[in-house]
Amino acid sequence: MAADTPMIVIFGATGDLARRKLIPALYRLMQRGELSVNTPIVCLGRKEYSDDQFFKELQIERFIPSTAPSFLEQLQSCIHYLCFDLASGTAQEIQRMLQEIRRSSGCAGNTLFYLALPTSAFSRAAHLIHPLLAEKGWKRVVFEKPFGQDLASAEQLNLDIGSVLSEEQVYRVDHYLGKELVQNILFLRFHNEIFSCAWNSSAIDQVQITVSEALGVEERAGYYDDSGAIRDMVQNHLLQLLCFTAMEPPRTGHGNAIRDEASAVLAKLRPPEAGDVIVGQYGPGSSGDESYRGYLQEKDIPDDSATETYVALRVWVDSPRWRGVPFYLRTGKRLGRRYAEIRIVFKQHHLNGLVLHGQPNSIIIRIQP
Repeated sequence: MAADTPMIVIFGATGDLARRKLIPALYRLMQRGELSVNTPIVCLGRKEYSDDQFFKELQIERFIPSTAPSFLEQLQSCIHYLCFDLASGTAQEIQRMLQEIRRSSGCAGNTLFYLALPTSAFSRAAHLIHPLLAEKGWKRVVFEKPFGQDLASAEQLNLDIGSVLSEEQVYRVDHYLGKELVQNILFLRFHNEIFSCAWNSSAIDQVQITVSEALGVEERAGYYDDSGAIRDMVQNHLLQLLCFTAMEPPRTGHGNAIRDEASAVLAKLRPPEAGDVIVGQYGPGSSGDESYRGYLQEKDIPDDSATETYVALRVWVDSPRWRGVPFYLRTGKRLGRRYAEIRIVFKQHHLNGLVLHGQPNSIIIRIQP
C-alpha cells in the first residue's frame, strides 16, 4: 500500500446521508479508479453491527442502480464498521480503534473525517477529533449542512470548531454543490456569450428555483421535525442555487473567489416580507395504487407538530444586475414528482407595437433527474 493512502472516517454512518449519498459516492469513485481499493473506510455508528450486517443495512442496490459485483466486493473489503456512541465515547477509544485499522491495513496518518451528523453534534465530534491531530499526516474534517440552527448558533459553532481545528482543516459542505449540473451553471453563464449578455434584469422577467420531492420523511423523522423544509432545504440547497444563478463573475476560478461572490449575493438578498412566504404540511393521500400517511401520522412525529414540509417564497436581490427581478424558491415533500430545476423566464418584448402571444422563452437547467 502507498504510504500516503488516506483513511476515511464517517461519523453517523448508519444515518440517511451516509446510506443515500456518501457510500454510493465512494462506490462510484472506486468504479472510476479514483479511490484505492486499499483505502480503509471506517464507519462509526451507535448500533452494534458486524461489518457484514452493516453492509447489508446499507441497501446498496437500492441507492446505486446496476451495481457491479466486483466493485461491490472491493467496496465491502474496504469498510470497517465500529460501534461508537458519540455522547459517551472518548477520543482515546477512537484513537485506539483507528490505530488498529492502520496497523492491519498499512495506511499512513492522512485522515478525512466526514461528519454526517446533526448540527448539534458537530462541536462534540470536533473535540473528539482534536487529540488525533497530533499524529502524523494531514487531517481534514468535513461538516455537512445544516451548520447551526440560526445565526447565533452558527457563529458559536464556528468559535467552538475554531478552538480545536485550524481553518485549513475545516470543510463546510453542501452536497448539492457536487452535482454536475450545479457546477455547470457557472460555465453556462460566464463562458457562453449568448447567455451571459442576457443574464440580467433587462432580459429576464423572473427566476424560479424548485426542488420537488415525491417521498415523505421516511426514516428521517427525528431530524426533520427539528429542522423543517426551510432549514433542511432553503437555507442551504436553494440558496446555493440562487447564489450560482445570481452571482457576478468570480475574479478567478479559485474556490474562495466563488465563495466571495456567493456571499455578495446573500449580502444583497432582501429578506422576504410576510406576504412573500407560504408554508404547508403534507396530509394523507394516494398516488396511483399507493396510499401514504400524512406528516402527523408518520412514525416519531408529534401529533401537534407545526413543522413545515413545504415552503414557497419570493425574494429579491438588490443589485444592479437583478433589481426588479423576483426569485421564486419552492421545495416540499410528497409533491407530484421528484425533480430539481432552475427556470430562467425571459421577458416578452413587443415587436413594432405588436404584442407577442404565447409562452415566454425560458432556459431550464434540470438538476435532477
